[in-house]
Amino acid sequence: MYGKCGRIEEELANTFTWNALIKRLALAKYGKETIRWFERMEQEGIRIDEVTLVAVLSACSHTGLADIGRQIFRSLSDGKYGFFPGVKHYTCMIDLLARSGCLEDALKCLKEMPFEPTITIWGSLLGGAKSQGNLELSEFAAWKLGELDPGNSGYYVLLSRNCGG
Repeated sequence: MYGKCGRIEEELANTFTWNALIKRLALAKYGKETIRWFERMEQEGIRIDEVTLVAVLSACSHTGLADIGRQIFRSLSDGKYGFFPGVKHYTCMIDLLARSGCLEDALKCLKEMPFEPTITIWGSLLGGAKSQGNLELSEFAAWKLGELDPGNSGYYVLLSRNCGG
């Protein structure tokens, strides 16, 4: 509402509104713009929450900003924002690492997280391993997905495409 009246500063006075802006930029795959607004959010002293960081890490993952994503995740892990990474943050980070070809780092991150990997996490690892041509890791991730979701044969179909089948 404030934005319609030309008073954008008043509209951007809370975490919810900043998150809406950052999420839109991230979903549109404007990685560098997402980071610029995130940095401005920090400078303005607006509270950064779990939603903010999921959007920012996702933007980094989908736009090839792996180094920036790593830095942000490291800061989150060090407690900079007053909380520690949750499953969605780890999901974004594993996706970022897998997409950027850092499969060993993705697997290490997966093994070090303080909870069990989800279907989404294994799916991210499978997608990254498949795109990098790593058949062994693709098979392992597909097997784990099959354990978590035995009724879904889609993982094996995806894997068979990796094998030329």
